[in-house]
Amino acid sequence: MPTRAEPAARGLVVVALLVSAFYGARAGWARWHVCVDGFDTAECLRVQDHLYDYWVPTAPWTPIEGAALNEGISLLALGLAIVLLGWWAGGALTVRDGAWIGRKRLGVRLIGLPAAASWIWAGVLTARSGVTGEVNELGSLVGVGVSAFGTAISLVLAGLAWGVEQVGSARVAARRMVVACVLLTLAHPLPELVLTGLVYSSHDANPGDGLVRSAMLALCAIALALPARTWRVSPRVTVGAVPSAADDAR
Repeated sequence: MPTRAEPAARGLVVVALLVSAFYGARAGWARWHVCVDGFDTAECLRVQDHLYDYWVPTAPWTPIEGAALNEGISLLALGLAIVLLGWWAGGALTVRDGAWIGRKRLGVRLIGLPAAASWIWAGVLTARSGVTGEVNELGSLVGVGVSAFGTAISLVLAGLAWGVEQVGSARVAARRMVVACVLLTLAHPLPELVLTGLVYSSHDANPGDGLVRSAMLALCAIALALPARTWRVSPRVTVGAVPSAADDAR
């Protein structure tokens, strides 16, 4: 069953996500603030060029002051948030089969580590570029790998949280986990590219890239911070079934 430490663990996830959203938004704003007057203005069209991409930048690259460093910090915080998310979920979920409870919890806690490691790696490379002004030779490989692998891991986490039969407060945790993983998936670069493309499709980078990702992370933090009553659902009732004493006590 969930422990008293569950709210504190969840709170750490919320803080890490908000930090990631804040620095990601700073990075995005450094590039896209010139688009406030319109996406087809000369300045906005200029920064849409891939020369100004700051997410694990590759050659050729024209740095925007503060963008790469802020994005690197954001990615590092996101990696930490995914680690903390798995650790919180492993403690909050309940598995009815006592023989499996230890392994199930350990599995939930560890399954996000590869995705977290990939984000942290991308964060280190991006922050390094922000400090040194130099590009990364492995940038393209990192970008594709993190986008594809991280998205897949998020979906697996969501399916795992939904698939484990939950009761009581653990059911609330499972729903929180699912919503968090869906929003984390939308915060990845590839889904973000699709979302921003619905508003404005550029020949290079779409205006708002980075800002949409940060908004999804902020929504994820809010979803996890919402009180338990927001997530509660009525228990399933079978016609003709007589409630048991355990059901009454739940």
